[in-house]
Amino acid sequence: DFKTTTMNRALTRAGGLGLPDRDYYLKTDEERFLKARAAYETYLTTLATLAGLKDPADAAKRVMAIENRIAELHWDKVENRNPVKIYNPMTVAELAKAAPGLDWAAFLQTANLGQVERLSVSQPSAATGIAKLYAEVPLADWKLYFKLHSLDEAAPVLPQAFRDARFAFRGTA
Repeated sequence: DFKTTTMNRALTRAGGLGLPDRDYYLKTDEERFLKARAAYETYLTTLATLAGLKDPADAAKRVMAIENRIAELHWDKVENRNPVKIYNPMTVAELAKAAPGLDWAAFLQTANLGQVERLSVSQPSAATGIAKLYAEVPLADWKLYFKLHSLDEAAPVLPQAFRDARFAFRGTA
């Protein structure tokens, strides 16, 4: 806990992006971000191809569309460094009320945090916005998103083609 240093508290952070932060999605006038986005979309297409998806390029575009919407909800780096702004302790019930659309109790239970009474939510507005996306984005798109993110995470233990694709993006691009 940022204010009670003798207490450990679960902390949420805004996530969901395959690229390092929101700038990679939102700064469309900087060449380095454009190159990174293009390389990432190529990587997603490769993962979708290796997974045998019917239209890999479309799958990558749909995942990128979700990530763009998530990036719009994230705070910038300056806001994220503000210790006062990111200190937002709340109960699970308060979080569920503030960010409906996601079953927070089930989420925390699955993460082995079901016993947590209070947690600190570093970006409450992002938590609210991302929870709303669960209702707005079609389930088929979420399935693609989670499939490609799972493949990215598991790539180091998957067949060589997945490892090579991950290294080409994460280790090189």
